[in-house]
Amino acid sequence: MPGLMEADQVGKRQDLSNYIVNIQRTDTPLFTEIPKDTVRKSTFETQVDDYGETNDIGGVGTSEDAADFKNQAENRGIIDNQVMKMWEKPMVDDFAENVNENEALPAGEYVEAVRKSVVRLKFRVEKRLFSRVEGTRQEGGRKFGTCAIGGFLKSGAPIGDQRVSERFRMPAAHEYTGTLEAYTENHARGIMKAIFESTNGKGKFKHYVGSSLQEAYTLMSIYRPDKASNTVIQRINAVNNTTLSNTVTMIQGDFGMMDLVPTTRMRYYDMGATIGTMTETTAAQRQGSGVILDLSMWGLAFKRKPGHKRLEDKGGGPRGIVDTIFGLRCKNPRGNGAVWVSE
Repeated sequence: MPGLMEADQVGKRQDLSNYIVNIQRTDTPLFTEIPKDTVRKSTFETQVDDYGETNDIGGVGTSEDAADFKNQAENRGIIDNQVMKMWEKPMVDDFAENVNENEALPAGEYVEAVRKSVVRLKFRVEKRLFSRVEGTRQEGGRKFGTCAIGGFLKSGAPIGDQRVSERFRMPAAHEYTGTLEAYTENHARGIMKAIFESTNGKGKFKHYVGSSLQEAYTLMSIYRPDKASNTVIQRINAVNNTTLSNTVTMIQGDFGMMDLVPTTRMRYYDMGATIGTMTETTAAQRQGSGVILDLSMWGLAFKRKPGHKRLEDKGGGPRGIVDTIFGLRCKNPRGNGAVWVSE
């Protein structure tokens, strides 16, 4: 891995931001596609605004003087969030690095350990972003934690330390919370219609989906609900009639378009969940859930870009830290939607 580290320069930090974005691109679609940003404070704000009510379409008299002026800034609000720190701590045995040379790793075991640390860090950041956890400030026994996408894409007031002005919270109509079995194409189109009404325009969305939700969309192209049961509408590939073609990659409707992007990192944790603990129920919820994002409304903001710092080798072998300080910037939850299945 040329250029990843410089030997024998203890404490020197190397910026890995370009490298970390490019590796495993298809495995981490959100990390790769979300706009990148920077922040300067541990709690950072985004000022948001809208045009307000415009229902008065009456005219003005020919001799009428201007009065009752409109404050055009009255609808401004604040959405804020916290940064958090994540790290990986690579270390290899002194003999593994210098004696038991691995011919498959000509650059050395430590370089491979750093590479794997970068990939692991990227996976962990994306799992955080796709979760439903809300923001926390460091105090007492708590640590800084950035509010994830799912913490913003909820109807109702925040219960975490992030702030979302009431006017810009996501309406309940943008969210599905029933079972995956009951989820239909009408629900998806209903969410898109609700977003259209909230934003006054059609949207082009990335719909990041768990594996079961992706299957549910594909089955919508095979079965159509009937009063009695289901009507089969299977399609055979026109070029090769031995191939059953039923893959859905996009949903296009009256109120916008959604590209379906499957991911294995959807909704690993909800607020209050024990980090690192998975059950069958949470696995089913993870695979059946998804978020509908206008990516222009989001940013992955770095206080410290991903980097590697080599620490002192005290005799046991080379070691170091690969870390980043980041936060999720949300510019307006109202332009997005979510499918949070109950089971």
